[in-house]
Amino acid sequence: MNPILTFQEDVNPLLTELGDYIAQHPDTTLLCPAARPLPGLPMIPENAESLYRNYRHYLQTPWGLATYTDIRYYQYPQLSYAGLYTLVEPKPDVVCPRPTVPEPAVAIVQPLNGLTAVYAGDSLSPGVLATPPVWEGKLTLPEHWNALDVLAMVRRELAQAGAPWYPGALYAGRVAYPWLTPEGLPAQTAYIANDEVRLPVSGYVIEPDSKEVVYLSLVGHKTAARSIWGSLNTIHQRKLTLEAPGLHTTVISSHNYATYTASVDADTGLLRMQIVDRRVLAPDVEDRAYLVVPRGLDAAASDAAFAVRLGAVLPIGVPAQWGAKLREVGDDLGLVRPCLCGGDVGTAYALTADAQWLDLVAGLLRDDPAFVIPETLSV
Repeated sequence: MNPILTFQEDVNPLLTELGDYIAQHPDTTLLCPAARPLPGLPMIPENAESLYRNYRHYLQTPWGLATYTDIRYYQYPQLSYAGLYTLVEPKPDVVCPRPTVPEPAVAIVQPLNGLTAVYAGDSLSPGVLATPPVWEGKLTLPEHWNALDVLAMVRRELAQAGAPWYPGALYAGRVAYPWLTPEGLPAQTAYIANDEVRLPVSGYVIEPDSKEVVYLSLVGHKTAARSIWGSLNTIHQRKLTLEAPGLHTTVISSHNYATYTASVDADTGLLRMQIVDRRVLAPDVEDRAYLVVPRGLDAAASDAAFAVRLGAVLPIGVPAQWGAKLREVGDDLGLVRPCLCGGDVGTAYALTADAQWLDLVAGLLRDDPAFVIPETLSV
């Protein structure tokens, strides 16, 4: 699984103090507010009615009237900041669950669909991952990832479920096509939008001059995904808006696409759609070919792919062994045009049928002893 650690704190001092307080105040029923959930304690609903008596604030809870617990810092330096309440006027015939000291835990959240698993323990080790989770659920994640907010959401779900586990570490599951910061943490999601829908994008390539969509990988429900597909495949030049980290631009269609779809989550009906300009795939094109390199592809495979795409616009075959040199020299001569790209795309280029490529190949064969026709082709 190899998830990414996004936040971690030592919760043991807080849980130790909670245990000491409960032991020293056996007749006190502690409650936690929804804004600061502490699993193991009954949680006061967010919409609890506020009351004021003799200049003191109270909350009307499902179990009766509760007021803020006066916990002194010098006795309980961690617990004094927990914002706990005490049940002072229980309702007749309403049983309030007794407070329980939760056990330390860690949480793993899948950024794409919000699926969450909580494991017992202070840290996430292979041994911990081999055990069944103590709780599983699904969160509705905010658009902008904040580890503390997400961790509070997990704790709130645990408190509502009456599950006495207190996660002190939050991990993000690695997804196949992430938007990540340079540190490897989840970043703001990219979006593609038309006049009807706005969908998350897992990767894109844009021709920088014409602003044509060369490659687009999006996730959404079938109807919404087909709306974006329709905008790109209509005879009308419909404009779409692409929002990505560091980029906000209007894009248009090249009207020359192959489309691939695959299910992401059968339960929710989500699918992943890839819309690819045929000039990325066709073995022979007239004026321009595109190279789209997936993120993480090794250099040798990337160079070989460069040779294949360059061969699609030239009247000669380009051996894979020439890819690295031709990309290096062609880039120096301005023959390799970078495209705007991001997400699951590591890099992308536009390669035109320029006669300079043939002059370059002839010159390298003449002047560079290492640049030779492979034996498999010279026989």
